[in-house]
Amino acid sequence: MSLMVTKRQVLATMLITFTMGTQALSPLTPRLDQATLTALQVGLSRSKLPEVAHHSVVLAITGALGFDAANRPIAYDSGYPHLPLVKGHVVRVSEQCARVVAQAWMPHETAASAVLVDDTFCLIGPAEWSSTKPWIGPVKP
Repeated sequence: MSLMVTKRQVLATMLITFTMGTQALSPLTPRLDQATLTALQVGLSRSKLPEVAHHSVVLAITGALGFDAANRPIAYDSGYPHLPLVKGHVVRVSEQCARVVAQAWMPHETAASAVLVDDTFCLIGPAEWSSTKPWIGPVKP
């Protein structure tokens, strides 16, 4: 009988939690605010990188930015021929900001054909980064 009560209590607790609108917890991961993400995606869409590669560039940059402004390398290689190689670095410029310089190119191309992303990102919340104007274009000579 006590096992039956325990099941009912669990079910009641789950139902109460569901009906009260409690938000689920999600792990804290580095991310870009919506305006920054949109600007980066628009810039990448104007580049010669195929659309399937854009998300990989965003992942490489947010992963390298991490949770705080610090000096870090950027190195992304999925091993898949349809996804880009991304290499570069993050340089801390202040307590809350870091400059990202990253090059992305397809594995069947040379690094000389890379697309360059150059921008300064600042923390605006826990692991949430924002920037104002990414420079995205061919590699600067």
